Amino acid sequence: MCGIFGSINIKQNNFEKDAIKSIKHRGPDDDGFIKDKNVILGMTRLSIIDLETGAQPISNEKQDIFIVCNGEIYNYLEIKEELKNKVSFKTNSDVECILKLYELYSFKCLEKLRGMFSFAIYDAKKSILFIARDRLGIKPLYYYRKNNEFIFASEIKAILEYKKINPSINKKKLFPHNYFFMDLQTHINEVLEHEPGTYSIIKTNEEINIKKFKYWKISLNENNDGEKETIDKIVKNLDYSCKIHLRSDVPVGLMLSGGVDSNIVGYFGNKNYKGKFNSYTFGNPKNGLNEFQATNLTSKKIFKSNQTDVHLKFEDIFTTMPKVMSALEVSEPRIFESSLATYLLMKKVKNKEKVILCGEGADELFGGYPGFFSSKNKNKLINEYKRHYYGGLYRLQLKRLDKLTMAHGIEARVPFLDHIFFEYASGIKINLRNKSGILKYILRKMSEKYLPHEIAWRPKEQFTVGTGLTQYITNWISSIPSKSFNRLPIKNLPPPKEKIWNQSHSEENFKKYNLIISNLFYFTFIEKKKISTIEDIFR
Repeated sequence: MCGIFGSINIKQNNFEKDAIKSIKHRGPDDDGFIKDKNVILGMTRLSIIDLETGAQPISNEKQDIFIVCNGEIYNYLEIKEELKNKVSFKTNSDVECILKLYELYSFKCLEKLRGMFSFAIYDAKKSILFIARDRLGIKPLYYYRKNNEFIFASEIKAILEYKKINPSINKKKLFPHNYFFMDLQTHINEVLEHEPGTYSIIKTNEEINIKKFKYWKISLNENNDGEKETIDKIVKNLDYSCKIHLRSDVPVGLMLSGGVDSNIVGYFGNKNYKGKFNSYTFGNPKNGLNEFQATNLTSKKIFKSNQTDVHLKFEDIFTTMPKVMSALEVSEPRIFESSLATYLLMKKVKNKEKVILCGEGADELFGGYPGFFSSKNKNKLINEYKRHYYGGLYRLQLKRLDKLTMAHGIEARVPFLDHIFFEYASGIKINLRNKSGILKYILRKMSEKYLPHEIAWRPKEQFTVGTGLTQYITNWISSIPSKSFNRLPIKNLPPPKEKIWNQSHSEENFKKYNLIISNLFYFTFIEKKKISTIEDIFR
C-alpha cells in the first residue's frame, strides 16, 4: 500500500524529498514525512483502506509516537473490536491499529497482527525507532548503517539517495542460486535486508546500535492429519484467508494463469467477493503460446469474472528490460523473463486496479518445483522445503512480485502466504505433497471439487517458455558477437554453489545471459547510467 523510509542522523539537505521521489511509484496518491530532532520518518501512499483519513505518518493523541507502514493488516476489524473499550481511533485505517497495539502492548503488538507489512514506529518519548517486517517477508525492508548514521526504506533506491553512499556491487550474488546462501546481503554491499519475522530497536539519542529480535519462526513439524482431514483444513483456512484478503475500499482484481494456484484463489475469491471482479492473463496472442483457453474457461464458468487477455509484444521487450531492473533491484536471470511478463501485465492492470490477488507461494508450500522430487529421502525433501522458505521465497519470488506490481502502483495480495494458512500447510505430511510424483498433489486433490478437472490437474508449465519469450531472448543472445561481451565492465562472475535445475537456456547462452543482467544491474545502480534499451549496455 505504500513506500516507507526513515533515517537517524542524516543531515543531507532535502534527503526526505529525494527519498519520496525515488519511491513515489509505490504510493502515487499521497506522501508525507515528519522531522523531529535527528529523526526523519516518511512515506508515499497508495490509498486502499480508509481513503479519506488514512494519510501517514499517523500519530497518537499526544503527538509523540508516529508510524509509517507498507502493507495491509487484514485482521484490523477484529483488532478494533478487541480494543474498542481501551482506546479511541481517529481514523478508519488498518495502520492505526498497529499504533494503538504498540501503546498497549509495546513490541508484543506484532503477535496480534495478521497481514503483510513492514513498518516503523518512532517513539519520541523513549527516543527509539522500532522497525519490523512481516513473518514471511511479503513486504520488503532494507537498511544502511555506518558509524552513527542509519537509513531504512522499502526499496534500495531510496537509501541510495544519500549522497555519501558510494555503492559497490556484491559480486558474490551475481550467479543464480547464490541468493539461497547469502544471508541478508543484497546486490549492493552497503545495503542489507531486514530479516522477515524480525523486529529491530534503534536508540535515536545514542550511538547507533541495532538490537534485533525474532518474533516468529517457521515450524516444519509434520502433523498427523490424513488426506481427507488435510483437504478439509486447507479448504477452511484458504477460504478464510481469501475472505480477509478481499478487505479493501477499492476494487480487487485477480492475476490469473492456467494453473491450479491462481484458479483456486480465484474460486475462493469469487465466493467471498461482493460483485464481479476483473481477471487478467498475460500471453502470446498466437495459438499454442498462451493460457487463454484455460483462463477463459474458468473466468467464464467458475468465477464469472471480467476477463482481460493481455498480449505479449516482442517489440517492447528491449526497452522494458531496463525498467524491470530499476524496479526489481536484483540481478537474477532466472526470474528476469517472468519479471518482464509481470511488468507488462501490470502496465495494463493499473488502468483498472489498485489491488490484485495472486497464487504466489503455493509452489513453495506444496512442492511445485522439480527439486522437490530430486530425492526420496524424507530429510532431504524437508531440507528442500526449508531452502525455499528461508531462501527463494522471500529473497527472490516475493521481491519480484512486490517490486513489479508496486512499480505501477498496484498492491499484490497473496492468500497462500497468510501466516495462519502457512503454519498449517507447512506441516502437511511430505508424502501428501509429493504423492505419486505429482507436483502439488494435495492442493490439486483439494481443488478438483471446485475447478474443472483439466485445470486442477494441469501440469506445471514454465510461464515464459510457453509464450515464446524465452526463445526470443535466446535468439537475441546468440546473435551478440563475443567481442561485445569483452567490452562489458563486469566479466568474471562467481560459479554457482549448486547445479541449476529447471533452466531453459543452453549452458553457454545462460552464462551470457547472466553477464547481460549483471551488467544491466551495474549500470543501473552503480554507475547510475540512463539505460533506454538493454542494448545500451554494449555501447
